[in-house]
Amino acid sequence: MKKLIFIFLVVSVMVSCRKDTERAFLFEMEYPVDFTINAGIGPYVSHYFEIQGIQTFADSLFAFHNVDPATIESILPRKGRLVAVFSDVEYDFIKNIEVELYDEVNGSILRLPAYYRDPVPEKTGGQVDLVSEEVDLKDFMLKDKMNFRIKLQLYGAAPKTIESRLILTFAVR
Repeated sequence: MKKLIFIFLVVSVMVSCRKDTERAFLFEMEYPVDFTINAGIGPYVSHYFEIQGIQTFADSLFAFHNVDPATIESILPRKGRLVAVFSDVEYDFIKNIEVELYDEVNGSILRLPAYYRDPVPEKTGGQVDLVSEEVDLKDFMLKDKMNFRIKLQLYGAAPKTIESRLILTFAVR
């Protein structure tokens, strides 16, 4: 009898401790963002790549999925991936990656982190999966355009010019 009560308590605690991120979402918004890592950039400074004016197509996506934007609870980072456009590339020279969304608000820049990878795994090849932050980006994602800033810190110099694609997916709730 004691074992049965113990099992019931464990199951109750596990069910009640589910994270908010496990709830179902209405649909996903996916954005491929292309940028170039130039050959020879070095390891002693952080390297920033700013991509501005990415179309969100929010109005079209909400219309397609028959969702009223006013009913949206949140838009959260879901999946992120850095992919080499050409397959003969290794990202093993990258120490860590940070991706944030930013916008000008009342004359100052508001930045919110969305994805990261620290450290980038050894022998990662031409693809790096990113970890999603738990932050509501609804204010950024409901606008017509958004801006990304990618920050790279390196172990060593970039061996060659690398055409890269960042694929970012956001969950709408």
